[in-house]
Amino acid sequence: MDIAIICALYIFLAFTLLSLFKPKSKSNHKLPPGPYPLPIIGNIHKLGKNPHRSLADLAQVYGPIMRLKLGQITTIVISSSSMAQQVLQKQDAVFANRPVPQSTRSCDHNKYSVAWLPVGSRWRSLRKILKSHLFTAKRLDENRHLRSRKVHELIRYCEKCSQSGEAVDIGRAAFLTTLNFLSNTIFSKDMTDSYDNSEAKEFRDLVWNILVELGNPNMVDFFPIPAWIDPQGIYLRITGYSEKLIQLFDGLVNERSELKGSTNFLANISTTDMLDELLKIEQTNEIDKTQIRHLFMVSYSFRPNELISNEHCARLANPAFHLFIQEIDFYFS
Repeated sequence: MDIAIICALYIFLAFTLLSLFKPKSKSNHKLPPGPYPLPIIGNIHKLGKNPHRSLADLAQVYGPIMRLKLGQITTIVISSSSMAQQVLQKQDAVFANRPVPQSTRSCDHNKYSVAWLPVGSRWRSLRKILKSHLFTAKRLDENRHLRSRKVHELIRYCEKCSQSGEAVDIGRAAFLTTLNFLSNTIFSKDMTDSYDNSEAKEFRDLVWNILVELGNPNMVDFFPIPAWIDPQGIYLRITGYSEKLIQLFDGLVNERSELKGSTNFLANISTTDMLDELLKIEQTNEIDKTQIRHLFMVSYSFRPNELISNEHCARLANPAFHLFIQEIDFYFS
């Protein structure tokens, strides 16, 4: 135990000395202004418990474009609509590539995911498939009834909680609604239990655990630590979850391939879903099953529960929102 502590202190001291005496690059003079970084941790301590508020406060001091040092990673923060338009629209090709977090390397996800591939021929090919086959205006119109049905299910769940006097878990409701909507869009079926309190199915647990691990800050991404050490165990856990989720996707793909050969296929699937469309594209050799799996992984990598919960809490904390509710209650009670 004493040897391990001594080794850790030596490593920390070495990193500190390297940070202090590292020669400054000429390119640093071209970077935007920002707070002075501390050795090793950089500006991580500036983020606090509410990073979005801390970044807004820092933007008041350093301007709409500023530099932060998160560990050993130089990060540029954009905090104005005009600057965001420059980065996301006018200069999008320059800013298209991004650092790949260690957790997204599990099962080689970064090599097949359109979200993490560098700009190139493979990335353009996948983007073209998504744009021309999957996310067209026609397909959005076809899914209108599905969105309406899922919203009505959410309303019925809220009514059920109201009648029984139970509090509505906004995060859980948003997660299940979005998850089932995606599952119906891709596979034409609900992949989770609805809104009852029964034990969650394997699929919901896997997706939730992957989202939790992706949301956890990984020391390997910010400090010069060899990736194979995996000090927090994030990579090991997310690899296990991803492998199980890919096996589940493989089962659904194989089931659909067998179903397409049967005479009951048209009776079971009233409209062409995303899986059926991808299987058609696979026959033209534009995409393979490995890429199909990782496209599904990207689809389920969004965290609606936190977004909606944070928005809900922000509205509840806004006095104007309470006045609006009181006015509605006065006129429609």
